[in-house]
Amino acid sequence: AIAGFLATARADRARRIDDQLGARLPPPSRWAVRIGDATHQVALAQDEVRVDGEVVDLAMEYTPGDRLIHAEVAGKPLSVK
Repeated sequence: AIAGFLATARADRARRIDDQLGARLPPPSRWAVRIGDATHQVALAQDEVRVDGEVVDLAMEYTPGDRLIHAEVAGKPLSVK
């Protein structure tokens, strides 16, 4: 869920910086995230994140360039580098 959110945020930032295609396009909202040998489907909507079709309770803040992400997943703290 965190990887999908970060990928979307980075894609959105890149599209705003480039802005060479005219009208601003929405960032991708579906990602395949690979962790080890497992691949997970992540889908982001306006108010929810789904991983492999299941809603994930995710709360986090991200600023481009952050190397350590502090989040809450299902109410439990999680830090990801």
